[in-house]
Amino acid sequence: MPRSQDAERGILLAAVCPGMMNTPTSALWWDVSTAPTPAQAAVALLDLALDPVDPQHHGQLIRDGEVLPWAPER
Repeated sequence: MPRSQDAERGILLAAVCPGMMNTPTSALWWDVSTAPTPAQAAVALLDLALDPVDPQHHGQLIRDGEVLPWAPER
């Protein structure tokens, strides 16, 4: 199914990584004092899952709803 049909149907396939989080276990190994809590990290993931699909995000690296510049290694 073409990407345009996915967007029309509100379908989004995403691979996500919330990054380092401030948990008691993480704090044993790293300085996580400025990292988000699991609840804070979940907000961006829930926004991604529950907000309407943004076609501009297809194939992009997104952090906090913003597209980050990147290029695949060649």
